[in-house]
Amino acid sequence: MSPLQEKKQALVVPVLLVLAGFLSLRSLALALAWRVPLQFVHGLWFWIGIAGLLVSLAAIVVQFPKLWRAAAKGEVRPGAGPLRGLFVAAVTGWLLFLAFAQPFQSLHLQLALGFCAGGFAMGLLLVRRLRRSHPRGLRALDLLAFSLCAAALVLELGLRAWNSYSPSPLFSRVSAGPGELVQRYRCAPGEVRFGFPCNSRGYYDGEFYAKAARAQAPLWAVVGDSFCVGAVPHAFHFTTLCEELLGAEIYNLGVAGIGPPEYAYLVAEEVAALEPDQIVLALFVGNDLTISAELGPRASLRRWFQAEEVFLFLLPRRLTRIARERERRGGLPVAAVQGQNEGQGATSREAAAAAFPWLLDPSLEQASLSEPTFLDLEVQRALELCAHEPVSMDLAYAALLEARAAAGPVPFAVLLIPDEFQVEDDLWHQIEQRAGRTLQRDLPQKLLGVWLAEQGIDYLDLLPVLRAVPELDDGQRHVYHLRDTHLNARGNRAVAEALAPFLSR
Repeated sequence: MSPLQEKKQALVVPVLLVLAGFLSLRSLALALAWRVPLQFVHGLWFWIGIAGLLVSLAAIVVQFPKLWRAAAKGEVRPGAGPLRGLFVAAVTGWLLFLAFAQPFQSLHLQLALGFCAGGFAMGLLLVRRLRRSHPRGLRALDLLAFSLCAAALVLELGLRAWNSYSPSPLFSRVSAGPGELVQRYRCAPGEVRFGFPCNSRGYYDGEFYAKAARAQAPLWAVVGDSFCVGAVPHAFHFTTLCEELLGAEIYNLGVAGIGPPEYAYLVAEEVAALEPDQIVLALFVGNDLTISAELGPRASLRRWFQAEEVFLFLLPRRLTRIARERERRGGLPVAAVQGQNEGQGATSREAAAAAFPWLLDPSLEQASLSEPTFLDLEVQRALELCAHEPVSMDLAYAALLEARAAAGPVPFAVLLIPDEFQVEDDLWHQIEQRAGRTLQRDLPQKLLGVWLAEQGIDYLDLLPVLRAVPELDDGQRHVYHLRDTHLNARGNRAVAEALAPFLSR
């Protein structure tokens, strides 16, 4: 290496120090400009952060002239150490941000950049002091820190690559697009549920045919989530029962785990080509209205700086919840629908009823979720939807309008499926006690009904339909499978009997 190259490399440390000082100063100015809301939210920690930035800036101001003179004289040894330190500071700052600065906000990210730069500057200055007194320990620490940070980054990149190669619901992230989610959650072609195989498109129904290849009877297409996939055999699903009542065909395009944006995608990409006589969106009030707003102009930043988007944080949380739920259920499979993988060949209603006796007797149902998990889920949904100021439904509304636009001239309607807490009174009383605040049980349907009427969208509200189902001897209506959140055979029958006259009008 020539003397000129050595001199240039020796200037790396002072230059990095100047850059760190600039970023720290910028964060300090930003923090002071936003001091009122930041102090209100973070309290004493705000002033601790300010003090940390001031200390790092003071150290830079004091030490920079010395470093510059030493570099000019060739007293600063060139090497990759400062760049390794920069890498360690960046990865460490990223992990700390994911752990302690959530949910993602642009302001927090800008402030964190300054704190990270200040920490890097302090580290550079500390290394210079320790190099002479503890050279071996410093080298070991340098190697360990670099190795751990590199391992964390490589692991995250590896998980993202694996997710791209082999999509799985376990790896699902908020930022995934509608098409990606549909492909990830769709049933596998030929997958057998309750003895009935999914069709070649991955839907829990018979084969779909283009208009020219099918009978001239009216065709309806129903698009929805897990309520369309169902927790009952195909012969007991509301679309199958409704077909028999209408004497016509209903194509059931259900994909578990999706919502209104994915419904719009399916209408545009798959349903329109089938040329149905009417399209019905099965909208589940419980979780279809609370669409996350994570996508947008900062989506690329969120994919790296929001914990729900980073697999190093996302997967341990999900696996922990799964393990906890498995323990609560005494080792039984988590969220497994009773009998889903049984009943080979039981495709007729009579065969399914014989193979799965709980279809006709709800007292034989086995719970899909533990009681604590089920109640936590229902309370969360009630708080989101039934509070005095519920979560915004604007994104759900926008997706519904997109779906209607994709339908074109084909008549378009919405089927409103209520949550169980809106139907079963005992469950609602438990939620009220745990919520600790006033809730409006029917608020989602009231808001949706007004909006749908304003948009001229025809709809069928199933809340009064399911509430009208007679109670059994224990005082429960039993239209949802036990602690599963989905309709059982009794509930599917009630839906079909209401949907058939609605469609035939």
